[in-house]
Amino acid sequence: MKHSYVLDSQTFDCVPIEQQPSLRALRSNKLASPPPASPKASQAPLRIKTDRFGNALGCKEGTVPIRRVTLEQLSNFGTLQDFFHKAPESVHP
Repeated sequence: MKHSYVLDSQTFDCVPIEQQPSLRALRSNKLASPPPASPKASQAPLRIKTDRFGNALGCKEGTVPIRRVTLEQLSNFGTLQDFFHKAPESVHP
């Protein structure tokens, strides 16, 4: 892990791109090309923002943000499988 920051009540860890869990799980090193930068984004003034601990918000080039999941958040679900569902089981046909 390279860097962490807090945004609202969520903590994000900046992880090197090649260490993303999905790439490790697939045992792959093939990365998708990033989308082109928007012209408006390149014209925006650069302002460094920090979280309440003084950590820079966002990740540096070569890293990606991954939301940290806590035991408290996991305990809100009956099973780990429930946690991984995109919607409650009652919503699925």
